[in-house]
Amino acid sequence: MKLLIKLFLAALLLFPFLSFAQSNFKPGYIVGLKGDTIRGLIDLKDGLYPQNITFKRLAGAPSQLFTPNDIKYAGVDNTVTFMAYTGPISTDRTEISKLEIDRNTGSKNASVFLRLEQDGPNVNLFSFVDNLKTRYFVNNKQDGQPVELSYRVYFSSTQNNLVKTEEGYRAQLLELVNKYAADNTNLLDRIERAKYNSDDLGSIIREINHTKAGKSTSGKSSLGFFVGVALNSASFKPVGTFFPFYNPKSHTSIFPKISFGLNIYPNPAVGKLMFKLEASFTRNSYKTDIDSYTDGRPLSKSTYAFDQNNIVFSPQIQYHLYNGDDFKFYINGGGALNFSSYKGNSFRNNYLEQVTENALETSATWISVPVKAGVVLGKKLDAGITYIFPVKPVEAIKISSVQVGLSYLFR
Repeated sequence: MKLLIKLFLAALLLFPFLSFAQSNFKPGYIVGLKGDTIRGLIDLKDGLYPQNITFKRLAGAPSQLFTPNDIKYAGVDNTVTFMAYTGPISTDRTEISKLEIDRNTGSKNASVFLRLEQDGPNVNLFSFVDNLKTRYFVNNKQDGQPVELSYRVYFSSTQNNLVKTEEGYRAQLLELVNKYAADNTNLLDRIERAKYNSDDLGSIIREINHTKAGKSTSGKSSLGFFVGVALNSASFKPVGTFFPFYNPKSHTSIFPKISFGLNIYPNPAVGKLMFKLEASFTRNSYKTDIDSYTDGRPLSKSTYAFDQNNIVFSPQIQYHLYNGDDFKFYINGGGALNFSSYKGNSFRNNYLEQVTENALETSATWISVPVKAGVVLGKKLDAGITYIFPVKPVEAIKISSVQVGLSYLFR
């Protein structure tokens, strides 16, 4: 167990080297200011909205750095497309906890890369996110220049700080409908109900383009599923002076663990960062010989034992320090909510031939902290080692675990 902890700490120390030294070049292209397309390799960073594009013509060639002022477009094949944009962007906030008092129509000029959300013959939908808010842009292909879809939320100082919402994007979408899809009367009602998000806006843009499916921003899904099995080695260590018997022993039990869950990729095109929701079941068992008395009387050796069934729900954050196509190395950490039932929890006094049930106080619900290191092989197999830090769900007994497991990934 000490070796496992040392290996995990070593992985943490290597984190800066592995994460920053590794490039993620994928086949793609850039389009220059004169409209010339150059194919090569693009370093697909973990950020959804890069400030610049790292490009090289061949695998062994030197890298070139392009800003939104240097190129028109950049794209990674079947994954993501960026359009360079120079122009006004709004500067008001829309997050409820950060709303301003009264209407803010301010804007600033910026040079940024917009991310393509939907493509089509008439209109493109783009997005851009910074520390202020999420914005969506439409590019009417007859006009060429992207225009931000207007959306404002603020507190009204004249109406007792009532939250006011201005959904100007609906009028902008209606104008596009009148231009490209005037015969589609169903769109009018959908625009009235449309929220300012990628799904609702993208669905309307597809109708305006007369297409059933738009170009996705990623060739990979943002969701994945997994099922897994593991061996759970639980170590029990009596602690403190509150154990009611003399000389209890440490004990280790080994049982299988089954698990399943959901993997969520904030940036599926890159996949370095992942959120994991896991549900699992395993069992622990503790049994020890103890001394009932200290005066050496016959049959003074007695026993204490219990079985513990655990259902665990665990949200986790996983980061792939090495993120190749067919091999990944990651570290993982989070919290775990345990729901436990107990069988036994009994002390047998062999000298008196008496059994005391519910001998120790137990916790039906408790929290533990797992950390994990592992590898993903061939995009489907996940092999890892998990360490669960000591916790005391049973009075005066600390339990820690090492789990060695294998999961199959569906994505």
